[in-house]
Amino acid sequence: MQSCSTEEALLQNESNIQTVSREQAIQFLQQNPLKVNGNKTSKTTTLSNYDAITLEKITNSDQLLTVIPLPDSDKQQNSRVLLLTVNDTLKSVVFTMYPDVAQSTNEFSGRVLITSINGDFFKGFRMKNGYIISKFIKKPSTSTTNKIESKSTTAYATEPIELQEVIIPARKPVQSLTVAYLYVYSWELDSSSSSLLNWGFGGGGGGSGAEPVVAEEEDFEDKIDDSELNPCLTQVLLDLKNLKEGKIASIIKTFSGEEPCYNWTIKSDNSKFLSTTGSTSSVYDTASKSAISTFHPLSFPNATDLSWARTIMHEGIHAYLVSFFANDITKANIDFADLVVEFAKTQDLNLAHHEEFVRKFSSNISISLQEYGISKGYNLTKQFYDDMSWAGLYKTAAFEKLDNATKERIINVIAYEAIGKDFNGDSIIQNGTKIICNEQTN
Repeated sequence: MQSCSTEEALLQNESNIQTVSREQAIQFLQQNPLKVNGNKTSKTTTLSNYDAITLEKITNSDQLLTVIPLPDSDKQQNSRVLLLTVNDTLKSVVFTMYPDVAQSTNEFSGRVLITSINGDFFKGFRMKNGYIISKFIKKPSTSTTNKIESKSTTAYATEPIELQEVIIPARKPVQSLTVAYLYVYSWELDSSSSSLLNWGFGGGGGGSGAEPVVAEEEDFEDKIDDSELNPCLTQVLLDLKNLKEGKIASIIKTFSGEEPCYNWTIKSDNSKFLSTTGSTSSVYDTASKSAISTFHPLSFPNATDLSWARTIMHEGIHAYLVSFFANDITKANIDFADLVVEFAKTQDLNLAHHEEFVRKFSSNISISLQEYGISKGYNLTKQFYDDMSWAGLYKTAAFEKLDNATKERIINVIAYEAIGKDFNGDSIIQNGTKIICNEQTN
């Protein structure tokens, strides 16, 4: 038996793959009847329309993928058997797309499941408007939640399949997959590359057989609801949407609206003399499926773009945690176990969040704020950005452990950019550009 690493190597080498001929495909189907499940019955079937078999292009190879469309009684799914010979062994999977609604080829929304000929789950993922937003993994047999069931009375994946859906924050616009992903369990979605052997699976039709189509990255400008945000902060938010690196960029893109139930409403409270630059409600809004953050621009008339960018990032993490726990509390309890323990101990959710910031997010705020600063032409030290990332975290155990001189330096750096004065109230030249706000909202 070959190891996964051996199979991966074979499927990355064009010389190790070979087209399965139409005659071989017909013989394979006749010898391996498909398992069909529906309405609590199970039976096997063979394909009668062999004329529908197509040979489709694999990029970077002169070999072809043999694609066999399967009968679908209610048109709510599209199933294809995919055959390829790898190192003289015929490999097969059933590739099924379950669309959410009618859509164009380049903007598929729905679930994709890859199973064996016998209907056993192998891999799967969910797409929204051409983007891969999550993947499916098989749950333990004792689980009764998160069932992924076929929408059709005819299913080539055993029903019900009990799967756990795992969100992929850095969403991937794609309409092609490596052949290694199709046949090797350990091959991940993010292992794809334009230099590998790829198959363009299309958008729910029978497969185009053409070059793989990669959807262009969508504009995130109108996805986060900033309709009640002051225009002075809208430009800062827009710049943050263009961040490319790290967890903060992933979180902001998560709130683009492409991922179900991960929406972010951002608004201004134009009251004066508030003590904080922003806040995020700990209550997830089920009506809009949104976390809600509020910023206070008129209370900080001297704050710079660096200060507001840092504030938006900070509140974005709060919003992400609120949304995560509201939508997948089981996984959230696992991924953020320390946060759960902290909250149980202190009953202070804000502090529990902030302790988690220190553990998992502060360094990313520094990295992303530096990326933002460089985009604005600022030439500032890493220590400056590290100091800025501590804003709002003064009550955490990690901050309390810092020596007094370090604490004072950090507080002063943050105060410079937020109010234009140091800890003693003395005016100071700011590093960023002051943002001028008025009471107008978008």
